[in-house]
Amino acid sequence: IFLQSEDKTLIRRYSETQRKHPLTDNTTPLADGIAEERRLLTPLEQDADRRIDTTRTNPVELRSIIRDFAAARGKTGTTLVLKSFGFKYGAPMDADYLFDIRCLPNPYWKTELRDLSGLDEPVVRFFHRSPLVTQMVNQIGAFLEFWLPYFDLENRSYLMVALGCTGGQHRSVFITEELASRFRSQELTVQADHRDLYPVSTAVPA
Repeated sequence: IFLQSEDKTLIRRYSETQRKHPLTDNTTPLADGIAEERRLLTPLEQDADRRIDTTRTNPVELRSIIRDFAAARGKTGTTLVLKSFGFKYGAPMDADYLFDIRCLPNPYWKTELRDLSGLDEPVVRFFHRSPLVTQMVNQIGAFLEFWLPYFDLENRSYLMVALGCTGGQHRSVFITEELASRFRSQELTVQADHRDLYPVSTAVPA
């Protein structure tokens, strides 16, 4: 497992913990130390079975991701990792494939759905009524069904697929859950992670 994060997040973490980076001194800025660390760790990153972007992951979520990954290690075949996210928080750095689903109908503009998420039944019903959403799920699903066996032949331990909407609350969460259910029914090992699923702000579309 290789953990990575955006530079600005690493700098903030060092500042908050008041710890010294091992590759810095009185004349070497922290940003330079981080850049050198990335260079030195590149061979390890390339050999890793799983890369995890911790930029917006708290310790509890990270523990869960690692636990699920460890549990899947004993199973054969490529693990499908599905991650929902919000583009306004940045795209995941660890995705093999990234789908932009902001073209789908947005429940944010329905007052009664705004403060819910793609896990809530009223939002699920909203999406199930949309042929466009159904088509998106089916087309992404068909794409992955075709290509997953080829990744498996290359002995890939996992395939990371990121699905993004604006805020990571409604559309991306729903699509991620639909795909996870679809592939679990095929007895594949699937992990679903909702990176930005927090209480919805009523000020920004999701």
